[in-house]
Formats: sequence, structure tokens, C-alpha cells
Amino acid sequence: MLPAGKARTVAAADGGDDDPRAINRELHAFARGDQPHWYRDGARCPRPHAAQRGPGWITHVFLLTTTLTTITGFLFPITAFTPALGTGIVSLGLLIPALLGFYVFRLASAWRWIYAATAIAAFYLNSFVLVVQLFQKLPALQDLAPTQSEPPFLIAQVVLLLAFLWFGYRAVRQFHPPALAAA
Repeated sequence: MLPAGKARTVAAADGGDDDPRAINRELHAFARGDQPHWYRDGARCPRPHAAQRGPGWITHVFLLTTTLTTITGFLFPITAFTPALGTGIVSLGLLIPALLGFYVFRLASAWRWIYAATAIAAFYLNSFVLVVQLFQKLPALQDLAPTQSEPPFLIAQVVLLLAFLWFGYRAVRQFHPPALAAA
């Protein structure tokens, strides 16, 4: 960690938080797969509190809406086992450890990567269902893949899966927030 005076000097040398050159450098670093300096080490963070806080309100919104989406899927009449029902069961099975890791175990030790992996997987399943729904409901996409076994549908799902595998891998490896304090 840099001393406080050194951190201010480095931040000032970067051109500050609003300098377009600094923002451009951060975007290029992100495109290369590098972590921005404010994420990598809290000492150079233009907003020091941001590097030391845990997940924000958006995490609570994500967990709430994903859980409600999954649970409400079971409120429809169930006459037979369908792929949608199977997806809902798997999603619920992924959400339980994510909710436990976040709210009960407060992201302590191994619960950090368990939370990151299961939350990403649950998000993937929601996105998978979104792509299925788009191909069912939008006429332009329905014309491309009427039975959802044609190449455009398969390409969309493979691209989605690869994107989530890549971001999920990065999230599990890089998710190191401080353990949440007991509420």
C-alpha cells in the first residue's frame, strides 16, 4: 500500500477522476483484461471507500429479483415435467447457496467463491431463458429459428454460454470483497 501522500500524487498524475485520458487508459486496461488501478489497490482509488466496501444495493436487487423470478415460475399449473420446470429447479438449487453465502455466512472464506459461482450460474440460467423467450416471441427471431434447433438459436446460446463461462471464471478468481460485517 502506498502512503496517503503518495496516493494523492499518483492520482493527480493520472489526471484525476474526470480526465478523459485517465478514463481512456482505464477502458483500454479493461479491454486487455487488466484490473483498473482503483480496483487492484485501494491506495490509488479516487474514492477510497469504494475499494473497501462490500457489494452494494444492486446485489440485493439482483438476488431478490432472481429469486422471485425463479419462485414465481412454479406458480403456473404443473401438468408435466418440462424443460422450464427443470431450469427452475436447477436455478433454485443454485440460488440457495448464493443466498446462504451472502446473507448467512456474509461472504466469509470459501463462501465468497461459492456465492460468486452460484450467482453467476443463476444469472446465466435467467439469461438462457431470456434468449429462449426472445426466439419464441419476437417475429424476426422466430423466423430465423422456428423450432429453436436451427443454427441461429444454437449460436446465440453458445455465445451466451461462452460469455458467462469467461465472466464467471473471472468473477470467481477476482471476487475478494471484505467479509460483510454481521448486521
